[in-house]
Amino acid sequence: RAYRFYETTLSVLTELGAGEKRSLVVLNKVDKITDPAWFFGHRHYSLDFMRKLCREHEFEIADLSVFGGNWVMLDILNLYFSKWILRRDNVFKKHYFQKVEDEYNKEGYMNIFMRAINKKQK
Repeated sequence: RAYRFYETTLSVLTELGAGEKRSLVVLNKVDKITDPAWFFGHRHYSLDFMRKLCREHEFEIADLSVFGGNWVMLDILNLYFSKWILRRDNVFKKHYFQKVEDEYNKEGYMNIFMRAINKKQK
């Protein structure tokens, strides 16, 4: 599973010219138990994996943080339930949106945000 992400991320990052930045957001590995899609191949990654990926391919990490918490987790479950069971847009969308926005403004455990800079000279 990591191999597919690895190739996709490398293709996204290697498109960068020298000194250019790219931002990525991935689900944190700690969340895989609460994400039903993980059982079907949806990928989650650790901070260590993201650091290693950059180090191995000469990308400097300009920013690396983790955000989102319980409301983000519940919103993901709400998304799957609404989409696949009810076949509609998210239930209580406005309520969840505000709670998720609040969580994104502080440190958390759900999503990893990384901004990388290409250190290679082309």
